[in-house]
Amino acid sequence: MRRAFVVLPLVMNLLWIGSLRAQGGYGGLLFGSEWVKVDALNAKMDAAGYQAFSDAFPAFGGWGAFIGKHVLIGGCGWGIWQTRQSPDATARLSAGLGFFDLGYVVRSGKMARLTALTGIGGGGFEMEITPAQMERDFEQILQNPRVLTRISSGQLVVKLGFQLDHTVWMEKGASQGAAVLLGIRAEYLFPLGDMEWETDGTQLYRMPELDLKGPHVKLIVGFGGGAQR
Repeated sequence: MRRAFVVLPLVMNLLWIGSLRAQGGYGGLLFGSEWVKVDALNAKMDAAGYQAFSDAFPAFGGWGAFIGKHVLIGGCGWGIWQTRQSPDATARLSAGLGFFDLGYVVRSGKMARLTALTGIGGGGFEMEITPAQMERDFEQILQNPRVLTRISSGQLVVKLGFQLDHTVWMEKGASQGAAVLLGIRAEYLFPLGDMEWETDGTQLYRMPELDLKGPHVKLIVGFGGGAQR
């Protein structure tokens, strides 16, 4: 299901291209921070001898959008991750998210453009726990199968926020041309429903509270072009 959330923005983009009076089409990178409430998880990690996770996760991903006079339609996706250790194992907590984006251009001028954004999509966490000393000999693995453990989750998510961007045109004075878009996105994620965890297709119980709800701030860099404002 998480793959469908990533593909959805691309499909919706194609459906909307014909109806847009586009000022430009852009695609590029986004990077920044996402805040996740990890208090309940850290309590379990501390009891097991692990270092605590920070509530601020680094984030990196990509985005693309067609921007009309009043409308933005596009998609984005990104991942977050952290790694912590105990004397006996290493735990890596990561998440991947994908969204279809729809925005309304609130204000547009020569210096900047402000767009109100909403999006729907989803994502999920994955925790990978690896023993500190993994056997590298096949026969030893058969006799002492200390293997890594993966647990994963999935969740529908809605997001609300804004984008503030500035367009740097490669050719001044032309009616249209290539451009670089620089901006910032600030949004809040609202999960729909409870997070369900599983390992190897088997549902897990007694998991600490952990979901994708929270704010995130990201810088965006896009490459493309279109009609100059």
